[in-house]
Amino acid sequence: VKCVKSFSGYHGCDKCTQNGTWLGKMTYPETNAPLRTDEAFANRQDEDHHKGVSPLSQIQIGMVSQIPLDYMHLVCLGVVKRLLLLWMKGPLHCRLGARIIDQISVGLSALKNSIPSEFSRKPRSLREIERWKATEFRQFLLYTGMVVLLGSIHHNMYKNFLLLCVGMHILLNEKLCENYHEYAHDLLVAFVQHFTQIYGNDMAVFNVHGLIHLANDAKNFKSLENISAFPFENFLSNLKRMVRKPEFPLAQIVRRLSEKADVKVDKPSYPKLSKGHENGPLPDVLVDGQQYQKVQTENYILKTCVKDSSVRILGEFCILKNIILSEEGQISVVYQSFQTVEKFFTVPLESKLLGIVKVSNLNENLKIAKLADIEAKCVILPYKNAHVIVPFTDAIW
Repeated sequence: VKCVKSFSGYHGCDKCTQNGTWLGKMTYPETNAPLRTDEAFANRQDEDHHKGVSPLSQIQIGMVSQIPLDYMHLVCLGVVKRLLLLWMKGPLHCRLGARIIDQISVGLSALKNSIPSEFSRKPRSLREIERWKATEFRQFLLYTGMVVLLGSIHHNMYKNFLLLCVGMHILLNEKLCENYHEYAHDLLVAFVQHFTQIYGNDMAVFNVHGLIHLANDAKNFKSLENISAFPFENFLSNLKRMVRKPEFPLAQIVRRLSEKADVKVDKPSYPKLSKGHENGPLPDVLVDGQQYQKVQTENYILKTCVKDSSVRILGEFCILKNIILSEEGQISVVYQSFQTVEKFFTVPLESKLLGIVKVSNLNENLKIAKLADIEAKCVILPYKNAHVIVPFTDAIW
């Protein structure tokens, strides 16, 4: 659509002007090449980059700044998958042994019951990696990978993985991205440089190189979540359900959409309480309230079961024990906080700065807070004799 060279050709990078180097495949080893601009694209200053005149140029959009990279394909299905395949099937100097692969796979499978309801898929073995979906690679990058890889792979490889993990955590959170996108850029540049040192210069392919341009796109659009393909991929299942027979699929979809537009559906109101019970704990100040096991807000689901009960309340990392609706109609939560809160990693920064912590020793005293006091829902994963808590990337900071 842009009428430019593809990623596998010389001058194929959409964001910078480097020529590319052929090492059995096209690579982009430079991390500080001059950037392309909308004006330079419009004037076709790099003639080798263009293959024709794009029809998009007629609507006067920024052909560089307003056509961002998609992290679902670039990072999740690109870099993270490549990283895992290098460990499993790559050159001998970086390939992991079968015992270590099985150890990581067992660790992933052990986390199945700890994954919150918002995640559409549970962790599965690396032996099934060819069938992994983009959401599974995202889950591994942002949540489970930092836990299952620690102590299983060489510390240099682990530190390299954390550079990518931390950089993506920042760029997927609007507030962090606004304040620290330059730092995230430095992390991703360091990842690319370190990656080629560990795995070889021929691994600086387009997906890996593209990481150095992600921070600029995230800055322009406030967060990578705002420009990812995930919502569109998810909606494909809705479109498929609208097609009942193989003939005229487009006409069928148009009719179904037209029917839906004619039907008025009330928007759901939040929060929604469900699964009433009488099992407590019930503090004296809320003794007349109604007890529930589940509350659904616009952004997440909270339950009193372990996998959906980890939250951060007023800076404390907690486990929900009960959800109560008072006679006045106010929703409160009863919770216990962790006494011991430690950083989980220190490179490239202290994990506490991202809200990622190792916790233990749950306080026996019950505390009460309003539902509105909950700052973030978290993923809580068992690790040795403790737990690792990782806030959702889109949590409010």
